[in-house]
Amino acid sequence: MSIGEALFGERGYHGVSIKLVVERAGLSAGSFYNYFHSKEAFYEELLDHTERLAIQEARRVIARMQSPINQLKSLYRFITLGLRRSPLLRGVLAGDSRYTFPGSARRRSRGVLLDGIGEVIDTILATGVRRRMFRTGRFSDVRRLLIVLYTALLVDFERAGNEALTEDVLTLLERGLTRRRPLRRAARRDRRLERQDRDDE
Repeated sequence: MSIGEALFGERGYHGVSIKLVVERAGLSAGSFYNYFHSKEAFYEELLDHTERLAIQEARRVIARMQSPINQLKSLYRFITLGLRRSPLLRGVLAGDSRYTFPGSARRRSRGVLLDGIGEVIDTILATGVRRRMFRTGRFSDVRRLLIVLYTALLVDFERAGNEALTEDVLTLLERGLTRRRPLRRAARRDRRLERQDRDDE
């Protein structure tokens, strides 16, 4: 899978042939067709696999934070950094035509990464509401709002200053979602956790 991700990330969907994939992997074309009936099937499986790994890693990273707002910030930052390392995922999520394939429209409705991000956001929001840290009632659909903000960042991903824009979005989210007092206590707990991590290193 890593060979396929590197090739498609570098050349786009149409710039990669099955012949190139099997040559780089040191396989025969026949062995490729034992697992995949077409280049499109391989590409879809590759995208699903890459997105599942990204979500697993994102869950691991945010699980270390106690404050729901810090978990939300970590999710945005992690996915943004992850996309820097994966031109394939970045291209697919941003709708770059180099990464589209015949099944793109069908797949977009069931994209693993955005579904996974939505599930993580649901968990974070539920925790924040339960702990009385978030006030989500002021928004008609806070989950959708968070995903739309995230995808808007993707469209602007390559521009200079995108990191500053991401931080501005996170500040906006924090001020719009949080109640003040519980946030301070949670932030202190997270700072203690970060200090412990530094001391352990």
